[in-house]
Amino acid sequence: TGRSTEWTSCSPHIWHEGKIIDIINKLNAADDSKVVKVLIGGFASIEGKYDYNKQLAANRIQGLCDFLKENTAIQDEQLELYNGGENWSELRTMILKSDISYKREVLDIIDHISIKDGRERKLMDLKSGKPYRYIKEHFFPKLRYAGYIKVYYELNKQ
Repeated sequence: TGRSTEWTSCSPHIWHEGKIIDIINKLNAADDSKVVKVLIGGFASIEGKYDYNKQLAANRIQGLCDFLKENTAIQDEQLELYNGGENWSELRTMILKSDISYKREVLDIIDHISIKDGRERKLMDLKSGKPYRYIKEHFFPKLRYAGYIKVYYELNKQ
């Protein structure tokens, strides 16, 4: 039977807290289970150039992969990587839940202006940059992580 456990963190501290290591090692050490696959997602804020942010997300993923391989029996073939690049989806959710000024206008830009058509620039220009500065200070740091992890495991029949 295939099962999974999943958690999301906006903080790389989950690596150092050892929670993910404990889960993987306990599943692998148990007589009745084994880890089949570990899905790791990495993300970046929207600040700056798209290609650079995509590379930052990739670097975050690689850092977590290296950490897992150093501290568990996970092998490359068990790792599935997802480069989320600029985390517009999470940013939209954060804005929706916030009390940011000009929320409707910010969401309208996110929803209707493509990245290639200058979505970030439009946000910078909105209301002399006031909402963008708020977003940069309060939301960008939370978008920079490799912390989406889903561990797939199988229970051995006995």
